[in-house]
Amino acid sequence: MGAIGLLAGSPAQGGDSFWTSSENGTFSDPGNWSPGVPGTLDSANFANNATYTVSWSADAINAEARYNASGGGELTWSVGGANTWRLTDRLVVGQDAASFGTVWHTSGTIAVTNTSGTGELVIRENAGFAGFSLRDGTLIADRITAPNGGFTWNFFGGTLTTTKGVDVGAGGSTVDFVLGSAYYGPHAAVWNVAGGTNIIDIGTGRFRIGHNNAQGTWRESATLNITGPGTVMTNSGRFFVGADNSLSNSLVVSNGAALYCMSPNDTIIGTTASLGNSTGVVTGTNSLWAMQNSGFIVGNAPSNTLIVSAGGRLTVASYAGLGWTGGACRGLVTGMDSWWDVGGTMTIGFGAGSSSNLLTVAAGGTVRANDLVLGGDLANSGNSLTVSNGNLYVTNGASTATLEVRNGVLTVAGSSGNVNADTLTVANGSTLKFVADAAGVTRVTVDDTLTLDATAKLDVDLTGYGSAGASQELVLVEYGSKSGSFAPGNITVNGPFDTILDQDDDGRITLRIVYAGTIVVVE
Repeated sequence: MGAIGLLAGSPAQGGDSFWTSSENGTFSDPGNWSPGVPGTLDSANFANNATYTVSWSADAINAEARYNASGGGELTWSVGGANTWRLTDRLVVGQDAASFGTVWHTSGTIAVTNTSGTGELVIRENAGFAGFSLRDGTLIADRITAPNGGFTWNFFGGTLTTTKGVDVGAGGSTVDFVLGSAYYGPHAAVWNVAGGTNIIDIGTGRFRIGHNNAQGTWRESATLNITGPGTVMTNSGRFFVGADNSLSNSLVVSNGAALYCMSPNDTIIGTTASLGNSTGVVTGTNSLWAMQNSGFIVGNAPSNTLIVSAGGRLTVASYAGLGWTGGACRGLVTGMDSWWDVGGTMTIGFGAGSSSNLLTVAAGGTVRANDLVLGGDLANSGNSLTVSNGNLYVTNGASTATLEVRNGVLTVAGSSGNVNADTLTVANGSTLKFVADAAGVTRVTVDDTLTLDATAKLDVDLTGYGSAGASQELVLVEYGSKSGSFAPGNITVNGPFDTILDQDDDGRITLRIVYAGTIVVVE
């Protein structure tokens, strides 16, 4: 970006200059303008009904720019990689109701900013059919508005930063918004939402982060960063991170920002049509990603990731799935006051092909669900839930919530977490595993019924336990009632201790430690 001082406030308006050529030309050439090249207090007007490119050979400052062609055509602004065109008041694409055509920004930096924070990109100010497309380069705007709907704003590639808010929409209709598309080649796209209230009203359409539009082998990566205290984005339509044959897309909500997804249809990281490897991150105190009316899926395609950390919060009104029809998906909830709340059932490894998914709750992070199923499809394998000094609550007000280890491994590691369920079922050869640290193990509390079928497995790893040589009692599970037991052949205890496992110790499963070598099971 060139070195241009930021002018204070919105300047007093100067005169109007009009681009007169219908051919390609240079912004600083007086022969292309009437009455002359616009100055710092002037407005640059583009109204020719033609297809042409305006190029910049140096930095420029104007108060305002307007595109008002009425007969169609395409205007390309090629500012140049090292140049900045700064507009200290407004950039208006389609000021007149008769405006029609498209403006492309393809290189360099356009900055619609001032120190008062009132710089504004306006699309379709008085109806019309003009559109704005960012294909490459950088656009910085205090605000973006589209007061007459139509949503003629395309974001194929480049970097957009908004600092004071966005208010764009479909005018009551349903449209899709795409952040990052390979339609014109593999252009990376980044939108930094760094302040204000941001309203994306697309009806019941789709907000897609990543979209290659079936352009052969072209791929793009797209990133949406929503950051800062008080920064809020609300999206009316469906919300996808990674869609339509795209690869490696990401959403980051950080530093106290909030994203509200209002659609009743699922929010998805890695749709069926994507190539996977997309990521959603919620990080920082008071950062929030909320599905107000819908379910949430991580992985209709393989290898997608969710991270909630450092006090971030994720709330889902309905059900949630990690690995819905895609395998090798990862979820991590870590750090004190980091939460993932699910109003319905959470499933890890839901359908056909959803193997080897892992959810880790660690270091004071918390997951809460009305029900939780680990390994939804018996044909799959390798699905895991690990609680490592974190908190897992599968409870509801009616005391009917079920933690069902249907087909996978539930690992409880460390001694400083909490695992609490109204009911717990371990079946179909699934494993309940405890990994002790020096202080012992985290107790699993089952308020109502613990159900163990004949194939349920228990695995206890005491190699990290620090009380060798002393008799100890470790409570593994505390329950209200119990149906079934772990069969002796399905119990494994690793560590340098003699152990006695008592499965009916006054509503508890306890492991008594002597000092070295064998397992005694008390039925």
